[in-house]
Amino acid sequence: MEIVFAGCPGRASNGIAMNTGRDLPSIKYFIKYQIMVQSSGLEPVGHGVYRYAVNRQLLSKMLRGHFASGQRLVLADLAEQLEVSITPVREAMLDLAALGMIEFRPNRGAVARSFGPAQLREIYHLRRILESEAARCACGLVPEDKLVDLQNQLMHVTGLSNPCSSSVAIETDRMLHQLIAEHCGNRRLQDEICRYDVLMQAIRDVVGNHNHIQKRAAQEHLEIVRALRKRDAPQAALRMTEHIDRTCREVAEILWPATIGVQDEN
Repeated sequence: MEIVFAGCPGRASNGIAMNTGRDLPSIKYFIKYQIMVQSSGLEPVGHGVYRYAVNRQLLSKMLRGHFASGQRLVLADLAEQLEVSITPVREAMLDLAALGMIEFRPNRGAVARSFGPAQLREIYHLRRILESEAARCACGLVPEDKLVDLQNQLMHVTGLSNPCSSSVAIETDRMLHQLIAEHCGNRRLQDEICRYDVLMQAIRDVVGNHNHIQKRAAQEHLEIVRALRKRDAPQAALRMTEHIDRTCREVAEILWPATIGVQDEN
């Protein structure tokens, strides 16, 4: 699988495979979509819409190697490229610094940090810690009717021959992780998971959809839901850990197909 990146063939500066095709929709298109669905609660709303959109656009560019390690990120230039004001870009810079994707240096301002297999593993390691604990804590707290409905949808997805063609596959993925975060009983843990959500979405944007990954993920999600319904906290945490670890390996294999195997052996 080759990764689509702004119509430029070859490889990004961080070695990620890419070919000709479309980049993410423009900020204006993205904002229109966000406003359209804001009443449904599917995405951040209000002032955070622009901030979220800019975050996701910049993260996707960083993950695709659009910015070299150490490259200075000029607010005015980024705002012009994204066709937004400087304010959401400045706010996004603070968020990206907190996520470890950029850093602020004296007399230089914001600069991009390197991103490769090691950094990807660090991101998923942290996600595993957060979400496996959330799954453990959520046992007995997620409403049963929501779990039953989610289980039925996941069973439907696992039976599809082409899950990537169904919006249900993407929605059930989002719904499970959101349900667990919302019902983990720890607001700080929930907030931290939500803070990393934009980074996870950006990784999905770059990786794209793959039938074998969607089917595998749906089956693992189903096992997590069954553990939650049984109120088996250790099993729910274990299933979430296994799910995130396997996702990390698959994402790395897609992004760095020529190098990841060699690095894992060393």
